Amino acid sequence: MECSTTGKAMLLFSLLAALSTVNCSFRGLGTLTRAELRNKKRREPVYVFGDSYADTGNHDPNSANASINKPWRVPYGNTWPGKPLGRYSDGRLLTDFYVSFLHEKLPELYRLLNIDTYIAQRSRGDKSKTAGLRERGKGISFAFGGSGVFDTLNTLVYNVSTQIDQLHSIMELGIVTPDDIASSSVLFVLSGNDYEAYTTLHPDLDGIQQFIVQVVNQIAIDLEELASIGFKKFTVTTVPPLGCLPYISHVNNYSSCVDTVNQLCEVHNTLLKARISDLGSLYPNTSFTLLDLYSSILAVVEEGSFTLTPCCEGSCGEVDVDDNPQYTLCSDATKTLYWDSHHPTNAAWEAITNILFSSVSRFIHSLDAKHWHTFKCIFSYVSGTYLVRLFYSKEDSLILDLHALVY
Repeated sequence: MECSTTGKAMLLFSLLAALSTVNCSFRGLGTLTRAELRNKKRREPVYVFGDSYADTGNHDPNSANASINKPWRVPYGNTWPGKPLGRYSDGRLLTDFYVSFLHEKLPELYRLLNIDTYIAQRSRGDKSKTAGLRERGKGISFAFGGSGVFDTLNTLVYNVSTQIDQLHSIMELGIVTPDDIASSSVLFVLSGNDYEAYTTLHPDLDGIQQFIVQVVNQIAIDLEELASIGFKKFTVTTVPPLGCLPYISHVNNYSSCVDTVNQLCEVHNTLLKARISDLGSLYPNTSFTLLDLYSSILAVVEEGSFTLTPCCEGSCGEVDVDDNPQYTLCSDATKTLYWDSHHPTNAAWEAITNILFSSVSRFIHSLDAKHWHTFKCIFSYVSGTYLVRLFYSKEDSLILDLHALVY
């Protein structure tokens, strides 16, 4: 559950009181007070890269390709807002809950920037806001359902490198400026499309370990490219437990996840954690935070309130020539973890993000106050944000955004 403003303030007060006994060094930071944090607070637009777990509507609703217009068809959006809205869910997904937690605005869709119209308008001196970024301070989502770091099986899907190229293009046009980038953060979400494409072509899983290394290396390359553009704050998701997806768990009659698949996900996430740590060392003035989708989804599975059977079972969103649905709908989407063969329900995303966004609170309250004096930390002030990196062992540290604890 998201902390209230009062709850966050109390948490911040407790943290700062505890940190007064910690061996801390400071980078460009004087006396730290709650009033100063509030006065320094400014909007931090979110730029989103990745796939359908983050895509809030970049697929073209008018595409003739069924896999592209799918999230614009009934019954997607059935729970919220009551009609299809381009999301691969019955309602909200990770991006919606993430920006809500940060009290930021939902990023504009790259699809709606209408780049060609923008170029034509500017060429004739038209400065109307019918194209381009219509509102500063909202960020942009480039996330595209089906995407991976490499090309997947659908040639109409943009991989992450192409999404970054799209950002470069709109920066060259002046739609986004370096100052916009410096004051914004990145949400980087990948849920395993690279692996689905690979296993489709290599069902015997030959070479899968080497391919995992390639995927993680490319994630690091993409993050470095974004850091070189000027972003200073990154939130990167682990790959979720793919063995729980209905298109895989159906071999167990949806009774349990497929452990052998999840073990491969753990390999990916272990490598990713190491690369994120390396990036933190390479870019000491940039924060890289790992959002543990894998553990959070498994925790929801193990809690037992949701079934693994998809609510929209079959070819969700498809009809035959007589308009007969090629799928069946469950009676209550709040009781199923997955909406279709790959994507969580609105209720599941709420449960998952409740775990994700309460992890900092749980961590702080779990620490033994008697041991605070053994910890070390570094305060820093980066792009309008106060950060504290708390080292609680030789190998492990936690980066806390103190603004997020207040607001």
